[in-house]
Amino acid sequence: MKKTTQKLLGILCILTSFTAVSQVTANQPQDLFMCDINNPGDGVEIFDLTTTIPEIIGDQTNVTVTFHLTSGGALGNDNGFPNPESYENVVNPQLVFVRVQGNGDSQITTFTIEVRLPFEPDTTTPEPLVIFDPEGDGFQVFDLTAIIPQFTNDAFPLDITYHESLEDAQSNVNPIADPENYTNVVPVMQTVYVRFQNAPQEECVTIATFEIIADPELSVQEELLSSVKIYPNPASSVITVENIDLEATITIYDTLGRTVLSFINDNPISYAMDIRSLPKGLYFMEVDTKKPVTFIKN
Repeated sequence: MKKTTQKLLGILCILTSFTAVSQVTANQPQDLFMCDINNPGDGVEIFDLTTTIPEIIGDQTNVTVTFHLTSGGALGNDNGFPNPESYENVVNPQLVFVRVQGNGDSQITTFTIEVRLPFEPDTTTPEPLVIFDPEGDGFQVFDLTAIIPQFTNDAFPLDITYHESLEDAQSNVNPIADPENYTNVVPVMQTVYVRFQNAPQEECVTIATFEIIADPELSVQEELLSSVKIYPNPASSVITVENIDLEATITIYDTLGRTVLSFINDNPISYAMDIRSLPKGLYFMEVDTKKPVTFIKN
């Protein structure tokens, strides 16, 4: 009897599971700012870089965010900061390179954030803001904002307010409403308090002071007016002085009392001075006698 051999063919089904990897979305976070509180002026503080992570990835999961000192480190995933929650900056300001990568995904995103400590304004008492007081009553209109370059040239945004008392400046109340057109309330000389607040950190506050002076002594006495003549006034390019001593020194000051031009008279009749280099404004001219003559550059 013929045997029949039956062969059973087993079919092995190999099921491979494919999981779709969604693309990671990375958002550019805001830069980090801190007040220079510890050892003020050194430009070094401890930053918590991890506070930017919710801004970067939102509610995405399975995403890794690392922080690096260089662009190469971020691209190669090398030398990530071991403790980004307590990172001490090495320069001020400093760029930090951020690497964002989905777990199990080869796609990466890199970008930078800036960590910065605003420079504190120089609170050294500046030169007073002096205005000629022709009426002699001790009151004049001042542009208080003209003093700011003596305090700071930092490009970091500053909220600046002006106050009539230290208490108001400290409490940030009763700011002077129109600092560009302020009439002093104390005759002749008054202290103004300036509050510098480094936005957006409300606790970064510096208070400084300066003096404003309405000086009647800058007026020209009658006897000087009858002898020394200046013209034209206002002037735009050349101003001429008559009836001054030969070799007399002529000094021109701005309203902050700073010397901006100086000449020595070499003409016994009249002396013409080129003032084209001066910005438009009010200036004081002193001719040896220490009695300034006022003129306007237009």
